[in-house]
Amino acid sequence: MISSLESELKIHLPAAKEIFVASALISPKGFDFLKNNLPPSCFCNYVVGIDLPSSPYVLEELMEQNDSSKLNARIYNSSKTFHPKVYILRKQDNSLIAFVGSANTTNGGLSTNIEMTVSIEDSIQCNQLIEWFNSLFNQSSKITQEFLEKYKIAFKKIKRNQAIIRSDITGISNTLNNNTAQPLLNIQGQFFKSNHFEAYNPRYYKDYLKPANDRRKLVKNRLQQLHNLIYPQFPAWGLNALNKHYHAQNIVSSHTYRKNFNQPSLESIWLHYGYSKPEMKDASFIDHPRIQVILRWKYIGIWFVIGKDGGCYSERRKLKEDLENSVFFSELFYQEVLNLGGSYWINIGSKKLNVSEITSRKQLKYFIQTDEYSDYFIVGRDYKIDDLSLSEENIADTVLTEFQRLYPIYKLVHL
Repeated sequence: MISSLESELKIHLPAAKEIFVASALISPKGFDFLKNNLPPSCFCNYVVGIDLPSSPYVLEELMEQNDSSKLNARIYNSSKTFHPKVYILRKQDNSLIAFVGSANTTNGGLSTNIEMTVSIEDSIQCNQLIEWFNSLFNQSSKITQEFLEKYKIAFKKIKRNQAIIRSDITGISNTLNNNTAQPLLNIQGQFFKSNHFEAYNPRYYKDYLKPANDRRKLVKNRLQQLHNLIYPQFPAWGLNALNKHYHAQNIVSSHTYRKNFNQPSLESIWLHYGYSKPEMKDASFIDHPRIQVILRWKYIGIWFVIGKDGGCYSERRKLKEDLENSVFFSELFYQEVLNLGGSYWINIGSKKLNVSEITSRKQLKYFIQTDEYSDYFIVGRDYKIDDLSLSEENIADTVLTEFQRLYPIYKLVHL
């Protein structure tokens, strides 16, 4: 039995002259792993599922290479859910080995998830698996440009709906009283590493010396890299009213203490998006609502900051007025908040309301009416540092999906 398929495949892939992959879910990182470990002469056969769904970027690459001298690929399209995870290798000496189990062709499936796979080296069984694969292949469809264009649109909607479900499940699971011993955090493969979180350990909150600043600078650089990944995709995700800070050095918040500019206790750092410069008029960027990724010592947050302490007075006052005076607005705002799911919460200063606890439009309205503009007003959710949603493979899609979910509320608050 194999718990890490990646390690086992690294041994066998370089000797393959042909591979057969039937995978319910394939991601760019999983696809790249296979490509990078197979010899250039290896002929590749793929049957890929779209139910979970697989990455459109991988499907596009498969389409471009399809029917070539090195690759044949199809998508399984049926009323039945396509759910296999099968890898069959024909080696240079014509021996066969197959891997069958739970591992999708993703970084999580191959490496970081809790998975189980068995290897099969019996030639009769391996040939039976190839016959099974060929039968599936013949029932499957070629990837076309027309399909791909429609699939890319559907993919974003599916990811959004999956995020709502995951948010609700996380909100429920957080209520469990788990007294069992917890495993040590494993952040191998995570976008943010241990040293990034350690830079915001409370012992360094008021440490302004060069070593502490250098540690925080690494986090600022990492958030800048995240910006480079996600910001070019904003138009494709419909985030047209989210703008980066007009000063390049402030796209990510400061990693050093600057008197009369930021707080003396350096407890967090964030990557934020909000109003364009013309929309701000005379106010500063942070004096308007912003959607952000924030890193603190033990977690990552994705937050919609409706207002900082003493800030965003016009937007906050208008929100309270609209909730009070317009039933249509109040219902729309209520539904958009509920759509965030159970992992989200609303904080006004020390007051907190979990989305999972909201039972009526009136309850939400009364809670927001307590806002006196003097404290932070945030709608957000937090992730544990080992959450696979924030892996190097997944973080861009996670952030874009959550930004897209917060965006309708941002637009409702936007002046």
